[in-house]
Amino acid sequence: MVFDNTVDDPKAAEYFFAACLKGKDQRPYIVFQNYCGGSGCHDLDNFGIIDAASLRVLLAPSDNNHSVADQIIGYSVQPLFDYKERFF
Repeated sequence: MVFDNTVDDPKAAEYFFAACLKGKDQRPYIVFQNYCGGSGCHDLDNFGIIDAASLRVLLAPSDNNHSVADQIIGYSVQPLFDYKERFF
């Protein structure tokens, strides 16, 4: 899904994907990923993670947080753009 976040330049868009993932600990997590898709973007990072049971935000998106997302989930989290079970 592509969102146009701009008013003046409709060519500048951002991508947002979300999925429910089960962690290595079998807990459910809502994982989302936001990036711009341009050559200067960090397409493999920018993960956000919410604990689905408590709705607590565990990780806010940032340019270099893929390794932290992996630690929280307990395995290597793949970019969500290819994840077939994403809901957004």
